[in-house]
Amino acid sequence: MVFFGWGAAVAVTSVFAAPILTRRLGLLPVLYSMFALLGIALAAMGIGVASAPLLITVVILAGLFLGVLNTALTETVMEATDLPRGVASSTYSGVRFLGGAIAPAVTGAIAAAWGDGAPYWFAVAALAVAIAVLATGRRTLAHLTRPRNTAEAEAQLITVGDEV
Repeated sequence: MVFFGWGAAVAVTSVFAAPILTRRLGLLPVLYSMFALLGIALAAMGIGVASAPLLITVVILAGLFLGVLNTALTETVMEATDLPRGVASSTYSGVRFLGGAIAPAVTGAIAAAWGDGAPYWFAVAALAVAIAVLATGRRTLAHLTRPRNTAEAEAQLITVGDEV
C-alpha cells in the first residue's frame, strides 16, 4: 500500500502538477523548491526513522515532490543541451538507472556504519550539493528560469522540433 500511495503521488504530480508549475514559475524555480521540499522530507525521515507511521506518511508525501522533479528534471535535461533528443534522453536515463542500481548497496553500507538515519542525512547533503550545482550553472540555464509557454504552444513547438 505504501508503494501504491507513493507511485500514485508520483504519477499525479508528474502528469498534472509539474506542467502547471513549470509553465507558471519556470523550470529552475520549480527544481529549487522541489529539491528543498524533498530535503525537508528526507530530514523528517532521518529524524523519525524509528516511527513506521511517520516513514509511511513522508514516503507517500515525498512522492508528490518526486513526481514534479521527475518531469522538471527531464525537461531541464532535454533543454539544457544541443545534443539530439535521443542522445540526451538516453544519457539521462543511463545516469538515473546507474544511481538507482548503486543506491541500495551504498545505503546499506552507510546505515551499517553510521546508523539507520544516516542514509537520509546523506541524501539531504546530496540535495544540498544538487542545489549548489544548479545555482553554479545558473547562467547556462538562465533560459529555464522564465515561465513556460501554454500547453498548446509547447506542444506545437515540440511538433515542429520533431519535424526538423
